[in-house]
Amino acid sequence: MKGFKFSAIQIIGLIFAMICLMWAIYFVHFIYCYLFPFSFIHYDFFYYPYWFLIVNMTTGIIGFYISVLLFKNRLKIKYFFSIVVVLFLLCYGTCLLERKIYSEYQLKNSNEYFKETENELNLLIKIVNNTNLTKNEYQENRIKKIFVISKTQ
Repeated sequence: MKGFKFSAIQIIGLIFAMICLMWAIYFVHFIYCYLFPFSFIHYDFFYYPYWFLIVNMTTGIIGFYISVLLFKNRLKIKYFFSIVVVLFLLCYGTCLLERKIYSEYQLKNSNEYFKETENELNLLIKIVNNTNLTKNEYQENRIKKIFVISKTQ
């Protein structure tokens, strides 16, 4: 039986093709879970934006195509590595950009949350100390009092 003989370049192309294919399938799976939330597996813990998923999915597909070209010896190794570096920087840049956007969004929401809770606590202090509240303040904030008390428990 005749054995297959692969060169080192073909083995690099094959390994990179498998990595890129898994990368693309991973992000296609996330897109599927977002589009069909009643599927078997659904991720509620974190949410990536669609542009992030699409950029990484296309990067995986392009990387798979480039590695197949390398495997078939239609692409030189120096061009292959230059394209791989560009694809890696593209994926890394989108990850950093997505983290920056998410952290700014999280900071903005946390500041608004603390302002709301500070106002609610001030109201609760007024109510507990029986300070003079106007009739409108009392009527408007009666429901908030119940909400604040249930929130602190």
